[in-house]
Amino acid sequence: MALELEDLGQRAEERQVAKLDCAAALIAFVTEHVQAIGCLHIRTDVLVADDEVILRAAFDLVMEREGIPVDLLDAEVCILGYAFLENSDDTRNTPARSLYELLKEDCTDVVVHDPYVDEEKGVVLTKDLEGALKGKHAVILVTKHDEYNALTPEKLKGLLANPVIIDGRNVYDQNAFKEAGFVYRGVGKGTIYRN
Repeated sequence: MALELEDLGQRAEERQVAKLDCAAALIAFVTEHVQAIGCLHIRTDVLVADDEVILRAAFDLVMEREGIPVDLLDAEVCILGYAFLENSDDTRNTPARSLYELLKEDCTDVVVHDPYVDEEKGVVLTKDLEGALKGKHAVILVTKHDEYNALTPEKLKGLLANPVIIDGRNVYDQNAFKEAGFVYRGVGKGTIYRN
């Protein structure tokens, strides 16, 4: 691929991926991992892509880099939180909607857990947290509901098919997740993987 990595973040901002905190986190995570191994370069002047293409490439690279044999098209993902505000059912302006739609186009299964939101047209919502997490290849925290504070690396590892977490609200201790063998990305925390 003739793509330039250094423009990935700029391209993501231009595509307003920054509005999708968790999608931006995934892309930033890939950017940092790819820089470490130098295998992908994205140039904005030659790349004609939309958010879905960027997200697909980001997911695939994270999984490949971490040795997890899951393609985005085969992935099952859990989004934690649909509400915009923590501990509420207010879904106005939620970044979870756009993230859900992006993932739903490509993933085998995308489920959203939210203890406060009962229903949202076109979105698979559940209040069963363990059921939502069981067998998923990745979990993405979007809303900082108090219920999610109780999720430990050990509990998640026992439920997820792959230990991959994207912490879009900086709720979790990155070192605890790293020590438990997770692929972890927290918004604004930088990478914890070093060659």
